[in-house]
Amino acid sequence: MRRGILSPGEIRLEIQAIEAPGTHLGAKIVARAWADPAYRQRLLENGKNGAAELGIKVGEAQLVVVENTPQVHNLVVCTLCSCYPRSILGQPPSWYISKAYRARAVREPAAVLEELKASLGGERVHVVPCNLSSPEDVEKLVPAAEAAMGGLDILVNNAGIIRRADAIDFLEEDWDAVMNTNLKSVFFLSQAFARPMLERGRGKIINIASLLSFQGGIRIPSYTASK
Repeated sequence: MRRGILSPGEIRLEIQAIEAPGTHLGAKIVARAWADPAYRQRLLENGKNGAAELGIKVGEAQLVVVENTPQVHNLVVCTLCSCYPRSILGQPPSWYISKAYRARAVREPAAVLEELKASLGGERVHVVPCNLSSPEDVEKLVPAAEAAMGGLDILVNNAGIIRRADAIDFLEEDWDAVMNTNLKSVFFLSQAFARPMLERGRGKIINIASLLSFQGGIRIPSYTASK
């Protein structure tokens, strides 16, 4: 910056571009694959094309997608060759790139999986597609999930979308889309979950925020406000 090669604004934009991707993008891909067998097959055949179908741009050279089955449980190990899919998972967690995890994952993968609470059997997953920007869909989500799983104990509000534009040009429809998904759905989904939770006398609600709510964000006013 002292030499005038880069401005503070350009550096902030680059930092935001690096921090913007996160696990919510990978979760979106996985949820669609669970709910849509045809999409799952296309995703397995070509990961980048599968992500592109959902409007997710993969910056890495390629994206290889593997599938867990009753016979095979995949465990990914980092070799520190910059192959982590940051464009759909964000920055890797420290434990994932630690020497301890990498060494043990190669020597005793089953033991590592057990410690990560991903045992080789007994898992149960049910996907309920839902448009979180729709109060009607949100109202139906909790009863559908309860009916499928026999009850719910924890709600994690982790959904988030972003619309980018200068504040002076930001559109009302983009503001509403972000607010409906990131903020309005949090309240009404929590409300729908709280009703049976109060009847049972137990349960937990976890809301995921963003560091951008503290540091602000260039060209993402609605996201910063919603988080």
